Amino acid sequence: MLRIAVWRLEADDDDQPDRFAEAAQQAAFANDFGIALRLAERAFALAPGFDSALVLADVLYELGEVERTEEVLGPVGGLAAED
Repeated sequence: MLRIAVWRLEADDDDQPDRFAEAAQQAAFANDFGIALRLAERAFALAPGFDSALVLADVLYELGEVERTEEVLGPVGGLAAED
């Protein structure tokens, strides 16, 4: 899953945000935060909702980018109550 998502990311060939979000979580679990960030950013760009924001925020937090984490979560915070 991860390898295929990276190929599609690099080829700019996929518009399935769920695939990118799941692969970002796998990459983060493997401590490959560079790839995780790229995948999470693509997922969020394609579907800027609560789920993709949470994945992106998790990766940003692990990278120590707390301000960016807050920027990502701020606009979608109200969606947490709705989901």
